[in-house]
Amino acid sequence: MKFVFGTDGWRDIIADGFTFENVRVVSQAVCDYHRARNLSPRIALGYDTRFLSDLFAENVALVAAGNGIQVTMSHSFVPTPALAYETYSGGYDGG
Repeated sequence: MKFVFGTDGWRDIIADGFTFENVRVVSQAVCDYHRARNLSPRIALGYDTRFLSDLFAENVALVAAGNGIQVTMSHSFVPTPALAYETYSGGYDGG
């Protein structure tokens, strides 16, 4: 599978290229990047109101946690600016 990332990240069609399996593949690649640099990051994770967004986020959280990354996940949908603010103000390594 070829993933195309633009200035706004990875975009694709749900259930076509944007699948649970592909979300896990991309999540694992990010974890591998951190492991190769001996980083143990903390991440803030949120999701929006789009179809299955919460379940996609849960898949990311499971992969990250399985790689020893500390994940703090929102309990509900969250606007991107709010997640960005929490990531910065909370001292997270990513979000």
